[in-house]
Amino acid sequence: MENQVATNAKGTDMSLSMLTRNKNAGRTPYVYDLNIFKRELEQADGSYKHDGPWYIHIYEYDGRTTEEVSDPIVLTADEASNLIENDPYFQDHDPDLWYGLEGFMRDKWDAMSDSLKYVFEMLPKYKD
Repeated sequence: MENQVATNAKGTDMSLSMLTRNKNAGRTPYVYDLNIFKRELEQADGSYKHDGPWYIHIYEYDGRTTEEVSDPIVLTADEASNLIENDPYFQDHDPDLWYGLEGFMRDKWDAMSDSLKYVFEMLPKYKD
């Protein structure tokens, strides 16, 4: 693809990259991971079983380690049904797994409750 110079009505070169014009260029974004799980509860026979409500626990990921950002969020029955219980990805795995926040929001936005959207949207976006 050849480079083209975009000009506005006055003939001014408008070919600056989005990074140059973007107010957040050069800033370091936070990366968040979600631990989505059911608690592991001890049974009367001493074994353990994942049971109870679904939780989402938010962590910041820095490329090497994760750091807890919040207390676990308890999902309502409707949220669990819409986001997890009817999704083959969650049915095919142990009920304690990780999902990147960005991918989760992209994949689940339409099924997400307004309260979860609010929590995720209110997280800081940039470190500096």
